Amino acid sequence: MNKRTILVVDDNFSNLILLEHILTDFYNIIAFSSPLKVIQHLKEKEADLIISDLVMPEMTGIELFQKIKTEKPDLPFIILSAYDKDQDITKAYEQGIYKYMVKPVDIPELLKSIEKAIKKN
Repeated sequence: MNKRTILVVDDNFSNLILLEHILTDFYNIIAFSSPLKVIQHLKEKEADLIISDLVMPEMTGIELFQKIKTEKPDLPFIILSAYDKDQDITKAYEQGIYKYMVKPVDIPELLKSIEKAIKKN
């Protein structure tokens, strides 16, 4: 059985390595340090889910979601953030983000959210 492909984007290399280490047994993980590279990747290849940091230098995770949503409206998107501001969380869900999780992330909850998001699609 082929593993589902998850794109992970975070400008913090340690976070990328950690997520890749945690998820690689269950999914095909492709890690990016730049949201622009995620957009480029999706022009040529498919993915089953995106996990993105919220705050990055080139664009926020919400802005990345908005750009991807125009081409791939059904691609599930999970935001991971160190910020738990109600306005950020509300904005994310209003935009159509599948899940907003505050770091440090509860790994069992993340795995459940990934599974539900992928099954929903």
